[in-house]
Amino acid sequence: MDEAEIINRIREAGIVGMGGAGFPTHVKLSVKEPHKIDYVIVNAAECEPYLTSDYRRLIESPEKLIEGLKIYLKLFPNALGIVAIEDNKPDCIKIYKALTKEEPRIVVKAVINTGRRREAPAMAIASLSSWPRSRSRLM
Repeated sequence: MDEAEIINRIREAGIVGMGGAGFPTHVKLSVKEPHKIDYVIVNAAECEPYLTSDYRRLIESPEKLIEGLKIYLKLFPNALGIVAIEDNKPDCIKIYKALTKEEPRIVVKAVINTGRRREAPAMAIASLSSWPRSRSRLM
């Protein structure tokens, strides 16, 4: 599947962001200079302390998430995929590290969950864009 077909399938499927605006995913992925994208970050951190639906999905379908990330990475030839998981989910981190150990373009990073602010994981994930490009330096 080439880049145009990936974008077209996402558009035809009607995939949109989970935020309130429901922004079309195919638009987010249709960048003018895909070779300039350095990172594709998977925000695998819960935003609310008592929600566990994301966690359940991460535990129950890890292969689907990794396969989806691989598809996204086909669109951005120079990008590194980062799966950012809260540090209070060690079982989840272990699963994803095992699944990606042979994937040179994907790393799994624990982000600090302070438990004090629901924005803390999002702020930690936002800081990932300043991380080094080298996989070995991220581990």
